[in-house]
Amino acid sequence: MSGATSDVTVIAGIEIPSTSPIFLTIVGLHIALGLACVIAGAIAMLSRKARGRHPTFGTIYYWCLAAVVVSATTLAVMRWQEDIHLFLLGALAFAVASLGAPLAVGCGAVGQHGTSPAWACPTSCC
Repeated sequence: MSGATSDVTVIAGIEIPSTSPIFLTIVGLHIALGLACVIAGAIAMLSRKARGRHPTFGTIYYWCLAAVVVSATTLAVMRWQEDIHLFLLGALAFAVASLGAPLAVGCGAVGQHGTSPAWACPTSCC
């Protein structure tokens, strides 16, 4: 390592490129939200596609993803040159989730409520 180490915080062997308490707090929140997003997404994905667990955890996933994108945006703004690609990745993930969410409204009703026949079958109970 050739640079100064005074601007790095090491936690559990992981280097975090800042010593700012605000940045580190947001990183901690970002990690917690990301873990919640992964867990909720996995539960939704592995649940039967019917009322109850699947839509509940899908909604939790969506809002956790929104919070992850907000925290990622905040972190990217603080270190724009280094983190612009992370901001773009988060924005893309949220855009895709936002485009898919309205399609789920018609789950199980092929062609109704904005669900196309091509999308309804892979996401419904069929």
